[in-house]
Amino acid sequence: MTRTLPHRTGLVVSTVLLSSPLAWARSATVPPPTNDDCSGAAPLLCPSATAGTTLGATNELSIVPSACLGPGGGEGGQNLLVDSPGVWYRVTATADQTVYADTLAADYDTSITVFSGGCGALACVTVNDDVQGAPFHSKVAWRAAAGETYFLLVHGFNATSTGSFVLRIDCAPTPVNDTCAGAMALSGSSGTLSGTLAGATGEPSTLVSTQLATCAPPYTYWDVFYAYTASCTGVLTLGTCGAQDTVLSVHPACPGGPGNAGLVCSDDGTNGCAPGSQVTLPVTAGSTYVVRVATAGRASTAPGGGQGFDLTWSFLDDVPPTVVCGADVTVEVQPGCSALVPDLLGDVIASDACGSATKAQSPVAGTVVGLGTTLVTITATDAAGNLASCTRNLFVVDRTPPVLVCPDAQTSEANANCQGVVPDFAPRLGITDACGTTVLQVPPAGTIVDLGSTAITLQVRDATGNASSCATAFVVQSTLDADGDGVANCFDGCPTNPNLTAPANFFADGDGDGFGAGPAILSCGGSGLVPNATDCDDSRSSVHPGAQETCNGLDDDCDVQVDEGVRLTFHRDADGDGFGDPSLTTLACSAPPGFVADATDCDDVNGAVHPGAQELCNGIDDDCDLQVD
Repeated sequence: MTRTLPHRTGLVVSTVLLSSPLAWARSATVPPPTNDDCSGAAPLLCPSATAGTTLGATNELSIVPSACLGPGGGEGGQNLLVDSPGVWYRVTATADQTVYADTLAADYDTSITVFSGGCGALACVTVNDDVQGAPFHSKVAWRAAAGETYFLLVHGFNATSTGSFVLRIDCAPTPVNDTCAGAMALSGSSGTLSGTLAGATGEPSTLVSTQLATCAPPYTYWDVFYAYTASCTGVLTLGTCGAQDTVLSVHPACPGGPGNAGLVCSDDGTNGCAPGSQVTLPVTAGSTYVVRVATAGRASTAPGGGQGFDLTWSFLDDVPPTVVCGADVTVEVQPGCSALVPDLLGDVIASDACGSATKAQSPVAGTVVGLGTTLVTITATDAAGNLASCTRNLFVVDRTPPVLVCPDAQTSEANANCQGVVPDFAPRLGITDACGTTVLQVPPAGTIVDLGSTAITLQVRDATGNASSCATAFVVQSTLDADGDGVANCFDGCPTNPNLTAPANFFADGDGDGFGAGPAILSCGGSGLVPNATDCDDSRSSVHPGAQETCNGLDDDCDVQVDEGVRLTFHRDADGDGFGDPSLTTLACSAPPGFVADATDCDDVNGAVHPGAQELCNGIDDDCDLQVD
């Protein structure tokens, strides 16, 4: 900050008329106060108000720390140089508590620095140059330990700043959540608790008020802390209510570092609790948020650092649940070409960060839907009424072919052409199917078919293309028997011949011997025709199969042999002695020339040798008795 102050030298002052109750007129050299040095520090009680002056005081000794850090940094908490005349006081704490000291009643720009330890080994506790502006006066607060003595140096903004003041001391219990490390936890989705800024201190820091909370007015130091851990993601609203003028801010971590001035900040909120504050911010499940409640700068001069307030919080779950529908579902169509929507919630996964979610489906289970695709919407609703939905397809399909009960075979009497007309089998076909069918008969009704059994195929196709088929028969029969041979006319090729049921091959019998010859004649029979062609001479009635074979040079019995069995065996008689050679024979009806019926000649080239010849002593068997000589 920049201030223009009158320059002062030495300890001689002119007579001055002060407008404050502390003012007095002097014109002389002012002697040093009795508490000009640390060793002469005047004792103070808590609470108390003590008038004092730095007029006549000397600059501090070099053993006094010249630099000290308080809350607010360059905004007023830090006086890097203790270079002005000052006077000393001491306070001994009677309990662990917060001690406040201020010079809000003063006729000059004051500073207060607090030390611990002894006069020969002072250690800085805190410092404040300004807790308000115009006039610039000071206030400090620190957490005092029971039984410990603290030294207070009241001095000025710079070397020329001297004057009179009233040093007021106040004490208050230190809130347990005075520091961020001791932040009090807020639990539950909503609540209210009573808090206080009485006894609150400010942490020494180089940061100015707006670096601690963006909306804070200058000199906003005294603060307490709370912590809210979001159990789920949503929106958090916090507010302070009461006579205390607060600055409410929320931080991702303890404030104090650059860039951590808060996620949201409110000085005077709209919560109907003026001058209270209210903030609203989104929070993420599992994250912890630091809540800072501070005394607004314009109220920082309040005794004890502040007053009580009520802190309220409420969590709004505005995040819809998560719902995963799962795979599409296929069901088989039912009779009536429809199906009931099943309960599709069983495998649906619905979750909510803030609790459970209720699942519902549309159309509801049990709804009748037709063949095809139905879009089913699954909705998940959490306790806050947030909705999420997904869809899955319900496919109603017909994968079952028609079930058939085929009609029995039908029988019909043949017409005059020995044919029949195929009837319509469809009316007697039993069909079970969910979605309707069409029937195709092969061959179709009205087809003319011949005698016998004709296979009939009935093909049935339903609305979705599933097909089934079954087979039966149409039988054309004939029972009329004109010739009484036990064979119906349609199966009797010779209906007027009881001996034939079909035309046969007949042959001409020219000699009337009952055996035919010549080319076959297809006929049902008649005069001059016989059913065989075995006659080898159809001009001779004595020649035919089975006739008596006579030795006449003819094949009388048509066995392709002439005179077989009736010819005689004759033997060669080469030497003409009337005796034949048994090894040379021929068959004939009578002996051919050179052949005889005898077969006893043992030498057919010697006419003198034969059975009955005179045995001669000539070395041969003359009489063919197998003996020689």
